[in-house]
Amino acid sequence: MSRRPAHYAALSHPSLPNYLGVASGLTQAGSDAVHPGQFAGPTIWDQLTQAGVSWGIFEEGMPKACSPRITYNDPVTDRQYLLRHDPGIPFGTVYQSAECQQVRPLTALDTASLPAVSFITPNACDDMHGLTASQLASTGFANCLKASDALEQRSDQWLSQIVPSLTAAGATVFITFDECCAATLSPMYALETGPAVTPGSDSTSYSHYSVLAGIENAYGLSLLGGAATANPIPVP
Repeated sequence: MSRRPAHYAALSHPSLPNYLGVASGLTQAGSDAVHPGQFAGPTIWDQLTQAGVSWGIFEEGMPKACSPRITYNDPVTDRQYLLRHDPGIPFGTVYQSAECQQVRPLTALDTASLPAVSFITPNACDDMHGLTASQLASTGFANCLKASDALEQRSDQWLSQIVPSLTAAGATVFITFDECCAATLSPMYALETGPAVTPGSDSTSYSHYSVLAGIENAYGLSLLGGAATANPIPVP
């Protein structure tokens, strides 16, 4: 079953502030420049830990759990990991604590034993972002040229493999982008799917803060930052 939020907007340009916002309720940055532990919490990850709720962040192409790498080109698996697409390690409350071991490569995801809350980020070739021709010349990644049909097909294929495996395990999956292409933060693609989701179209206005609010409401947690005034995404 799937619900399609028709009015879902990002929080900012470029990517990083959106990841910070969905985790902490504050965008905190105006660029993609980031290093591990740079930003203050609290975060949803701290809240879930304190409440005894299991969680995991799974980053495709990440070289190892709690990696401090800003970027990593993985020639074995044909992918690029970017710290600016990671909603955990940029926070000191995560990076400088035992929580950091819960930020792991996507290969650590086990659909037979999912955490209560998971955040999954595709690599820069599977997320429809892609790389420039000059970047590809040094990496050799296949079907990853920015704005190409091959890139779109690669990304669609990635979704077609991972999403059914999650919903088959009983998970509710929320799919969206960090931010998109227009100068204004206009509505962008979002979809909630899973066996417990009530199907249909949803005309409510949502943002990344709504995802944070939906998770916090589901587990009886206090609402951080912008989540306090956002319409919460229904979490069945």
